[in-house]
Amino acid sequence: MTSRSLPFLFVLFFALPIASAADRTWKGWITDSHCGVAGAHPGDTACAKSCVKKGAKFVLVEDSTKKIYTLDPQDQVEPHAGGHVLITGTLEGHVLKFTKIEPAE
Repeated sequence: MTSRSLPFLFVLFFALPIASAADRTWKGWITDSHCGVAGAHPGDTACAKSCVKKGAKFVLVEDSTKKIYTLDPQDQVEPHAGGHVLITGTLEGHVLKFTKIEPAE
């Protein structure tokens, strides 16, 4: 190993993990991108599923800010459609890449 490779190894092992986004938790309603904030209430399950079948995306409407985040992966959201949830994951632009989704209490 040469002395020129040491800075590269430092960045690879120490600086990159610091730059990566940490998991965070959001609380809100699962609805669809067509209805948005208007669909963020109890009883929106059938509407959200119907809109997604017609091409809309499942989204989270965050409780505190009313911001709308597209959810990824989409195929794991349907059981929670219309529900009030806690979602853990990372935010990439307006896409919430989640690792955990569970009903909010």
